[in-house]
Amino acid sequence: MHNAGLAPDEDALKKLGDAMAADTGYTSEYGYQLYDTSGTTEDWNYGAAGTYGYTIEMGPSSDLGGNFHISYDRAVIDQWTGAETETGKGKGLRDALLLAGEAAADKSQFATLSGSAPAGRVLRVHKDFTTWSSDICTVEDTDVDCTAQGTLLPKRSRPDLLDYTTVVPKSGKFNWIVTPSTRPFELKAGRTEQWTLTCENAATKQVLESRNVTVDRGQTLQLAMKCGGR
Repeated sequence: MHNAGLAPDEDALKKLGDAMAADTGYTSEYGYQLYDTSGTTEDWNYGAAGTYGYTIEMGPSSDLGGNFHISYDRAVIDQWTGAETETGKGKGLRDALLLAGEAAADKSQFATLSGSAPAGRVLRVHKDFTTWSSDICTVEDTDVDCTAQGTLLPKRSRPDLLDYTTVVPKSGKFNWIVTPSTRPFELKAGRTEQWTLTCENAATKQVLESRNVTVDRGQTLQLAMKCGGR
């Protein structure tokens, strides 16, 4: 999504990235500011599911004598515990990742399906969509202008999907955290997507009820699923 501008969740992404950087001393920046990459998992996570993702390259930097061949203690342990940080401040990578974990537990960052259904039924949300690559440069050199060199291939697409399930507990009440039904950059473009929500027999996988639902980040949608019953 490099050509779609800033992420619609840019403020929240930057706030968390800056907080993690304060603990590690590393630079909080866009990935392309360090170097271009393609096919990174966190890009797909955000573009498809709306979940935040970061790549952290562990220090120390070359200014502090760091390289790919320094001792394990400096390169890993001291970075993890905060015994050595880039700025001499902060608690280290361990606490930075704990911050990310706390953010991941923030229910306001997700969508929630809540309601009732017969106990033991399987609830499923499913969505099919197309994932596109960016234009493909065939030269492994960030200093090359692919358009000028004639080495730029057109972007490619592939069918993609999201599919989540949960089992209704004995109480017959569910409170299910899912990702938003509309992908972030589709939302930014003014479009809306839906989950296909089904209720299934756990043993036979027979679909007993199906409906389309739209639920946004931070929203709770109340549902009463009869799942073929009355």
